[in-house]
Amino acid sequence: MDKHKKSSRIGKIELTKEGAEQARKLSNQKGRSEVLKELKIDYSIIIENMLNGFALHEIILDKDGKPCDYRFLYVNPSFEKLTGLKRENIIGKTALEVLPGLEKYWIDTYGKVAMTGKPVQFENFSQSLNKHYWVTAFSPKKGYFTTFFSDITDLKRREEEIIKLLDFQKAVRTINQLLIRANYENNLYQRICDIVIKVKFAKFVWIGLVEKGSFDIKPVASAGPYKDYLSKIKVKWDDSQNPSSI
Repeated sequence: MDKHKKSSRIGKIELTKEGAEQARKLSNQKGRSEVLKELKIDYSIIIENMLNGFALHEIILDKDGKPCDYRFLYVNPSFEKLTGLKRENIIGKTALEVLPGLEKYWIDTYGKVAMTGKPVQFENFSQSLNKHYWVTAFSPKKGYFTTFFSDITDLKRREEEIIKLLDFQKAVRTINQLLIRANYENNLYQRICDIVIKVKFAKFVWIGLVEKGSFDIKPVASAGPYKDYLSKIKVKWDDSQNPSSI
C-alpha cells in the first residue's frame, strides 16, 4: 500500500516536470505571442477588470500638424471611477469638448507620445478633475495613444501635510535659537514674523503686545501681503463685545 502511494507521488512529479518542459519548448519554438494564443487569453477581460484606469485615444492635429486635442475611443470601468466621467458621455468626443478647461500640458505630452511613439511616465495635477494622477502613456500606432493611470490625490495631500509640518517644525526650531541668543527686543518681533511667513501654509503673520493700562493689543510686527489689514481693525484680549475687535 505504501509503495503504491509512493509511486503515485513520483508519477505526479514526473508529469509536472514533463508539462513544464513542454511549455518551455513551446515557448522557444513558437515565441511568446504564439504561446499566449495557445492559452487563448482575452485581454479585453483583463482591461475591463483592472483597477488602473485605461483609455485609448486618437490625437487631433491642427492645420500646422501640431497636437491641439484628442478624442476618446475607449475607456474601461476604472477610468470612470477614477475620473468621474461616464463612457457613454465621452466616447467619440474630444478632450476639450469633455473638459473645456483642460490644461495644454496634457495635450502636448500625449501628442508627443502619439507622434513619436516614445512612451512616458509622469505625475501631474488635473485642475479640470481636481485630482493628482500617475500616468503611463504609450502609442500602439502613430496618431493614437493609450493611458494607464492611478489616482494619487490622497497620497499627494498626505505628502503636502508632512511638508507643511516639517516647515513649521523648522520655523519653530529657528525661532527657539533666535530667542536663546537674543538679549534685547530691537527688531526681534519682526525677525520672528519673517521666519514664520516662510512656512508654506502661512499667508499673514503678526505679533501684538498688550498696551499698559488697557485691554488693547498693539501690533508691533507683521509679514505677508496683508499689512494694511492691521490698520483697519482694533484687537482686544478680553471678552468684551466690541464690534470692531476680533
